[in-house]
Amino acid sequence: MNQDKDKFPSNRPFFKKIAYSTCWEDFETINGALKINKNDKLISISSAGCNVLNALLLEPKKILAVDFNPHQNYLLELKIKAIKNLDHKQFLELIGIRESNEREKLYKKIRKKLTRDAQNFWDDNIKLIKKGITYNGKQEKYIKLIGRTIRSFKGNEICEDFLKIKDQSEQKKYFKKHIKGFIWNSFFKMLYSKPVMLIAKDKLVFNQTKDNSYHKKFKKRTENAIENIPVYKNPFASFALRGKYLEERYFPEYLKEKNYAKLKKNVDKIEIKNSTVASLLKALPKNSYSKFNLSNSLDWITQEEFEKTMMEITRVLKNNGRFCYFNTLIERNIPKNVKSIKSNKEKADKLLKKDRSFLYENFEIGTIQKGG
Repeated sequence: MNQDKDKFPSNRPFFKKIAYSTCWEDFETINGALKINKNDKLISISSAGCNVLNALLLEPKKILAVDFNPHQNYLLELKIKAIKNLDHKQFLELIGIRESNEREKLYKKIRKKLTRDAQNFWDDNIKLIKKGITYNGKQEKYIKLIGRTIRSFKGNEICEDFLKIKDQSEQKKYFKKHIKGFIWNSFFKMLYSKPVMLIAKDKLVFNQTKDNSYHKKFKKRTENAIENIPVYKNPFASFALRGKYLEERYFPEYLKEKNYAKLKKNVDKIEIKNSTVASLLKALPKNSYSKFNLSNSLDWITQEEFEKTMMEITRVLKNNGRFCYFNTLIERNIPKNVKSIKSNKEKADKLLKKDRSFLYENFEIGTIQKGG
């Protein structure tokens, strides 16, 4: 029984509630790989729903959102029903972006629009809604802990002034002068140690690697981002340093008021499935979708399962269809023995270097090339 629990992540403690209340994959990177258009039928990992809704702004024919954690799907469902039934201001209040004492009232306004399972979940977790969902998932609490630690040593003003710098060279100088140093280095050793990271990650993520020097990896990624990626308007930098999106310019695109009408117009194109990627693909007809955003879902499976999933992707995606995925602590490349997949590693590496979330070790892009 315990062995089965270990094998199927959705039964594990990490996934009992909302593991991710916002997405930590940069949609600019994802769409740089996929180039989503109005002719596409897209499959995407649900996660917190952010990148499903970001993709919806490109108006594809359909989006099939999938997640093995039902609670992530309940979050996406809540966002969908809120978009359909609330105005933009109310939507931002409900999901915790704007301050509000009306969140429970707003939830009750859309409650009966939800499926029974989603109703039961949110009824049991009304405190999370009242507190503000977006900033209070399991991983988000960990990210906020990191930000609070930095601010306790450096102060709110230094962090906010840093986020407002528009010039890249000034950003780099400011970081070296005001943030980098002994405390910065010690902070990574402490908060990115394996025991502390288990607050935000399930132990299955660590099964694919024997390297325990996580703090060195994340420190290198973060410093590379600070040197090469503007923090101004960067939603991930704002969340990491201030524990919130500082102003609207830091919002992911789907949260911006100018895009809300387009979300309302297209939101019925989303279908939600509670499933593992492998089970979903087996149930889908061949050549039925054109794009696939896998997020970092392939981190959770064995190498053997990974290779089987690659074969299923080639069956389900159309010829010239594309897929992409991230790896957090490992580098799991597209298998060379799957001849019907063309890997575009050069483009993937270029996109990852510009990725604004700077959390991922590896990024892969594959194009389906079927003979005949």
